[in-house]
Amino acid sequence: MASETPETSPELESSAQDNDEDAEEDATEEEPSPTEPPAEPTATIVEATETPLPTEAPSLTVLLVAEDELSGRPEWTSADEIASALDSLDVTYDRWRTYQDGQPGRTAANEYDVIIWAVGDDCCDSPTQSSLDTMLQFLDDGGRILIEGGAVISPWPNTPFVQDYLSIRHDGWSPVVDLTLSNANHPLAEGFSGDTLNLSVNSRVRPDAVETRAAVAVFSRGPNSAQSGNPVITAYDSGSFKTVYSSVPLQWMRSNDRRQLIENALNWFAADD
Repeated sequence: MASETPETSPELESSAQDNDEDAEEDATEEEPSPTEPPAEPTATIVEATETPLPTEAPSLTVLLVAEDELSGRPEWTSADEIASALDSLDVTYDRWRTYQDGQPGRTAANEYDVIIWAVGDDCCDSPTQSSLDTMLQFLDDGGRILIEGGAVISPWPNTPFVQDYLSIRHDGWSPVVDLTLSNANHPLAEGFSGDTLNLSVNSRVRPDAVETRAAVAVFSRGPNSAQSGNPVITAYDSGSFKTVYSSVPLQWMRSNDRRQLIENALNWFAADD
């Protein structure tokens, strides 16, 4: 786009007609007017609400695995609710059901940047040994995993997957009805306030209770839950792979809290890419 010519006095116009070079020198001597510097950006904390906020999801390839090999439950599941959250974030993903599809092998898993492994609130659907093998291989190859479910680790308390890859340890199991933020500085906490997050508990499952090793506890059991203060949602960065673990089935969370958490996890997973 052509720039506008600054307005000049009649004397300069006359001079320009007589001597173009003198006019150009006069014009270049004018100082540009100062401009006001842009305002400093300010950080704000926005509490998650029931109304989804528009966002731009990170560019990651995602595989959503429903660990339902034992029960094959077709009704309401964590995988369904996670899929809805991914849809609302405009994240492209593939869905895999172990009941129908078996296990994703190492080659198939490595086509993705992130695996979200959904176990949900069914006490019968803990990860199988072949599930653990798939996840360990994926993480050894530098992958990122979010795994959730009420009975993820109780069958495997002393395995490398729990102790070294999630970097937590089992501490029994007991009811959970609310969560509190325990590390507001972690990227998983973005958009959450210090308020208690109430859960919609729709089963009699008593989720695993855990303690952290090197993992960071981001959310803990709330004041109305058994073993209040124990970690619920943890994050671990080994330097080569990243894991997020939730002992609370994500289907129990409010829709926008669940959406915010998944968005935060994807952003954290993408941070070093």
